[in-house]
Amino acid sequence: MMFILTVSFLFLTGSLAGWVIEVFFRRTVSQKRWMNPGFLNGPYLPLYGFSTVALYYLSSLTLPLIVKLVVLLCAATALELITGLLFLQVFNIRLWDYSDQLLNFRGVICPVFSLFWGMLSAVFYLLLYPVLHQRLVYILSHLELSFFIGVLFGVLMVDVIHSFDVASQIRRILKEREFRVQVNYERLKLEVSRWAGERSLRPRRSRYLFPFSGRRRAGIRDTIEAEILRMKQGERSRKGLLKIRRILNKVDEHDR
Repeated sequence: MMFILTVSFLFLTGSLAGWVIEVFFRRTVSQKRWMNPGFLNGPYLPLYGFSTVALYYLSSLTLPLIVKLVVLLCAATALELITGLLFLQVFNIRLWDYSDQLLNFRGVICPVFSLFWGMLSAVFYLLLYPVLHQRLVYILSHLELSFFIGVLFGVLMVDVIHSFDVASQIRRILKEREFRVQVNYERLKLEVSRWAGERSLRPRRSRYLFPFSGRRRAGIRDTIEAEILRMKQGERSRKGLLKIRRILNKVDEHDR
């Protein structure tokens, strides 16, 4: 019971804090706009939640400081790699894209963001770990607080079910069209929002947190099919250009 409560508290705390970090990172650094990051609809980022659980228990190990920081960095990067590859292989969904970064691996991990994870891990161990440990001691001595953790976890589970339903819909659409394409999840959110605007589905504040709710679910199919059509047209154009080049090369060889 104590272990489940501990993991739940750490997971929820990390998921909520990670969502806040990513929102402001996108607003100030990467995309210069307010955007709901991640796979879920609500203010949770499970990758940060799992990382927080892993970092908390790894921080309790008796290791030299440098070794411990390297272990924390590797653990966070490994979680990012596993999560990114899992969604690519199962759903053809790209949750984030580091393809433009130096020495990236399949656009899922790269040295720059591994360094970012290392900095966060150092901050976690040096500043946040003692605070979280104190909060956990308090919560474990006041078990009535577990009710609130249970409610938050229940809301998260509903969000997870809804989000995986969206992912399954994306997978079905791609399977029906028999065209292998990786769906950039964040770009899909923007395109569905644009789709809704074109159909006079007025955006509400809740749509920031629930971009695929209600009638917007229909926008997923329309957006993906439009992207597939665009890629097919581009592929046909590329093949046409190659064919023209081959013909010109044959003519040039004949003239010689």
